[in-house]
Amino acid sequence: MPRKKKVLRRPTDNAASVTPTPALVRRSIIDLVLRLLWIGLFVFLVAVAVSIEQKRGPAASTILAIEAASLWLAGSSGLSLSGIRSFVAWRLAAGFIFAWSLLLAGKGYWPEAGGAAVFSACSYLVSLHSAVRTRLAQRLALEGETRLPLRVPLLLGALLLTPATFLTGLTLGLPALLATGALRLSPFTLGAATLGMVLAVPLAISSYRLERRWLVVAPRGLIVHDPFLFSSTLRIPPQTVEYAEPPQRRWRWSEADRATLLHLGAGAFSNPILLRLHKPIEAPQPRHVGPGTAFPPAGYVTLIATYLSEPDYAYRVLATAGYARPGEFSRLEAEGTQPLTRGVP
Repeated sequence: MPRKKKVLRRPTDNAASVTPTPALVRRSIIDLVLRLLWIGLFVFLVAVAVSIEQKRGPAASTILAIEAASLWLAGSSGLSLSGIRSFVAWRLAAGFIFAWSLLLAGKGYWPEAGGAAVFSACSYLVSLHSAVRTRLAQRLALEGETRLPLRVPLLLGALLLTPATFLTGLTLGLPALLATGALRLSPFTLGAATLGMVLAVPLAISSYRLERRWLVVAPRGLIVHDPFLFSSTLRIPPQTVEYAEPPQRRWRWSEADRATLLHLGAGAFSNPILLRLHKPIEAPQPRHVGPGTAFPPAGYVTLIATYLSEPDYAYRVLATAGYARPGEFSRLEAEGTQPLTRGVP
């Protein structure tokens, strides 16, 4: 008789058993803030369209209203945190609206467009919050898994993602900006629009890959899933892990550590959780090889530095699953968390 294939279901939030109550409350509050910001943005966008109709006529107002409504509706699907594509679309929509509403605010539409710029900027920044990304990752987890998102580096977001989002937003909003007089057609405008079109595809791909960077605590061990840095997934059997060290603000790597270190920072350098292994395992090949690629020379690692969005929460999950030092168990028991056997999240 053939065996029935087990179907893995996606739970709503299967990390509730190891998540402290304050964390759940904080995530719920941030969830409410996101929705209020998006509703407030809609109100200001309507006010901008009305103001433009009074000053520039119905044609300009209609063009802006169509673009604003398309972006706002595209972003609304991401508020449910039900998928990475919709979540990334919401984040990018907030960045795009911020780009051209900021220009409109400087061209005589300050009260309305300035409010839209503030609300869209706040939505973009809150979408990078660790609690939002943790909740998204866990909603995508399979049964028995706990997905811990790796941190989005501040320098990467400030120097690459945000400027690329701004330029792409100007490109998408160019018809409305030209119709309202916020921009004039010139070689500089065409050059910026061309650059925005060139950056649109890599921006979307990079944003998507950044939200799929996880350390997964699964029944059969740990999984490092990082399509942004590596070309394949790294699976770590539970018996291979010696222990996980608690997050530390700074860590000084010795020469011996550097020789077998797999660095998952991608530009982040504070509060790493270190996974020490009993024996070396082969690391996945980096997606892009360059001067800044932190990859062990021999290709085998015994130390993995993970930079997680919520390091304290992540360490609690790892310790509860049995990956911490034995001395950590008594501390967790004193705090009311019962450690489990290794490999059980």
